[in-house]
Amino acid sequence: TSATTRQWILPRTMKRFAAKGGHADYLACAELLEMAHNADDCRILMEGFEEAFKGRALPPLPTELAAALVKSGHASPMLRVRLGDPEAIASALKIAADPKAKYEDRLTSVTLFGEVKTPQSIPVLLAIAKEEVHPDLQKAALTSLLLYDDAAIGSQVAGFYVSLAPTVKPSALNLLASRPAWSMAFLKLVENDIIPAVVPPDVATRLRSHDDPRVAALAAKLFPAPRPPAK
Repeated sequence: TSATTRQWILPRTMKRFAAKGGHADYLACAELLEMAHNADDCRILMEGFEEAFKGRALPPLPTELAAALVKSGHASPMLRVRLGDPEAIASALKIAADPKAKYEDRLTSVTLFGEVKTPQSIPVLLAIAKEEVHPDLQKAALTSLLLYDDAAIGSQVAGFYVSLAPTVKPSALNLLASRPAWSMAFLKLVENDIIPAVVPPDVATRLRSHDDPRVAALAAKLFPAPRPPAK
């Protein structure tokens, strides 16, 4: 019974509380960790907690839970990044930027910086988007950059847009269309005949719909809305 409890009930209970996400639920997670009888129980509980946040951002946590997670000693490097641990962040940045690191580890780190706002990751993500040989890493970096508002992102991505592989350009275009200033950088490339005036209809609609009237007007000029069929 004890083995069954540890292998099934503990992680499922932890995951359920963590996934519910209320203040009381998070305090229950902290209490479970404090009540753990040994390091193995802590590890199993931590696995359940991390499972609850796979693929989604970690919300702000009560101080009690954050302290319990760190105290457990079993927080994964990725969870430590989510908790704002400077050493873990530095290590994840190093892995993301290292062409010799395992591809899966690099992809995990790059994706993580699209969930955990870490301004120091911007130069690393931009470098990967521009120079990486793995298209999926480039696309992941461009997607992660959507989390940030740095004005330089749009101008830099627009600057190397032409050199991107066809499979990567849609991710770059999605990024550039997401902010008025970044969209303007892209539209200027089209206006100056640096790139063809061809974008998917949904992107053209997004460009024409920006709140900035200058961006909307230029987009309407370069990508006119289709005329309704004559009756």
